[in-house]
Amino acid sequence: MQHPGSDDSLLQHGSPLALRRAFKAAMNPERLAERADDLRAVLARLGHDPVLPDIHAPIGLAGHSFGAVTVQILAGERRPTQRVVPLDPRVRAILALSPSARGEGHDLTERFGALERPFFSLTGSRDDGMGLSDITAANRELPFRHMPPGHKYLLVFAGGTHLDFAGQSSPAEQGMFRLRRAPPPFQNALLAASTAFWRAHLLDDSDARHWLESGLPGILRNDDRYARK
Repeated sequence: MQHPGSDDSLLQHGSPLALRRAFKAAMNPERLAERADDLRAVLARLGHDPVLPDIHAPIGLAGHSFGAVTVQILAGERRPTQRVVPLDPRVRAILALSPSARGEGHDLTERFGALERPFFSLTGSRDDGMGLSDITAANRELPFRHMPPGHKYLLVFAGGTHLDFAGQSSPAEQGMFRLRRAPPPFQNALLAASTAFWRAHLLDDSDARHWLESGLPGILRNDDRYARK
């Protein structure tokens, strides 16, 4: 999805300092609310708009970084600045690459207490953000820690950085920064885990559900961490 104001147009700001300022300015509650509304608008049109796919089957939501926070909001995270809107019942599972939260104790339990749908948090031990000094790798685990139990998963890849979860570099990144990201060393495990999650909770695949419980740990490296509840 394209979110005006917090999309790759931010990459046009040139110098690294200007780019950091642009990213920091875009990561605010107003933009987050707009992004959540963008997703709700598209979900509402699916099945009713000839331009969009005619989807009536179960739907999964996924996002990275600010996109992960966006799907957290859709999934039911409660923030004072965000309105609570019932989620489209076709959405059956949510996957967040580099999710995040700040705070501790009861406040976070209250914030994430309404996330009932299956939720997979994927992050890395060096997933500290994009040089904005705004988040730590430990913060990435907080949403999972404070969600209620029931098909919740957390996978932390040893050495994984923020951009390891961003996929291939975009044309804008390649053009402006000559940036081409190499696949992370854990790419195959990441793809296998996320595919099994979607199959288990969108297709009700019992074999995939069983593999998430007993097969996935066997393909991880010694320093990777996996938790379920």
